[in-house]
Amino acid sequence: MAHLPYFTWQEVQARIIQIQKEHQICIHKRELSELDIYHRILRFKNYTVAMINKSLLPIRFQLPFLGEVVFYTRGLKYNFELIFLWGPGSLFQNEWSLKSEYKRAGNRLELAEKLSTRILWIGITNLLLCPVILIWQILYAFFS
Repeated sequence: MAHLPYFTWQEVQARIIQIQKEHQICIHKRELSELDIYHRILRFKNYTVAMINKSLLPIRFQLPFLGEVVFYTRGLKYNFELIFLWGPGSLFQNEWSLKSEYKRAGNRLELAEKLSTRILWIGITNLLLCPVILIWQILYAFFS
């Protein structure tokens, strides 16, 4: 593990592919390609980028006198990830597979209602934690 920072990305990929052939670490495919490894690592980031590109995540706002501005802070990113990717009501049942309820089109209204409730509760939690977060940010700004 100590030598890991000295490997190139190509060497890491080659080792993962070799280990897959010998030990079958990925049970869904017999052989992995470099593209499979890349997709697996960037899966959640790809979902976030796709949601922003489709304008499903509201990061652009129209402000008077300033026009359109992009607002995407670390806190907003954390909240989006909590809601969609790794929170209690996330889309995934584990890190790699989508929950079966999200694969059926007939569940859309029920899932939209659950999402609305989840966003409301996370918003209330953010509001309650706002003073603590503000103090943390002030202390972090001064001592870092």
